[in-house]
Amino acid sequence: MSSRTNIHEHALPHTATREGESSLHKVWSTIKLVITRSIFWAYERGSWQYDVIVGVILAFLFLTPRAWFRDQPRIPQASDISSLPSERGTHQYFVDREALAGVRDDQQVSTLTRLLQVRAGNPRLTLTRMEPVVDSEGELHGYIVSTRP
Repeated sequence: MSSRTNIHEHALPHTATREGESSLHKVWSTIKLVITRSIFWAYERGSWQYDVIVGVILAFLFLTPRAWFRDQPRIPQASDISSLPSERGTHQYFVDREALAGVRDDQQVSTLTRLLQVRAGNPRLTLTRMEPVVDSEGELHGYIVSTRP
C-alpha cells in the first residue's frame, strides 16, 4: 500500500501544473483578444477601451519626435528656394533674400551655387545668371537665378 501512496503523491503535482497552464492559457488568450480588438478597432464608440485607443493614437501623433521620421528639410533654407519653369536646358529658381542673409556680397554667388547644388542633387550645377527682384520702392525681395546642369 505504501507504493500506491507514492504514486498518488506524484500525481498531484502534475495536476497542479495543468491548472497553472490553464490559467496561463486564459491570460494569453485575453491578451490576444485585446490586441486583436485594438488592431481591428472592434470596441464600441464611447467605451473606455475606445477612448484609450484614441488617446494612444493622439499621443503618438503629438509626442513622436519629427527626427524619428526624418521629416526635415535637407538644407535649412529649403523653403527659401522655389523652382520656376525652365527654358532651353536651364533651370530657374526664385531665391528669397533670407537665404543669403548674413552672406557677404563677394560670397553670395558661391554660397548660392552650393545651396542650389544641394537642392538639385547635382554637384556639377553652375550658376549662369542672378538677377535681383525688387519692388516699386526698391526693396529687395529675392533673386531670379538661372542654372545649367
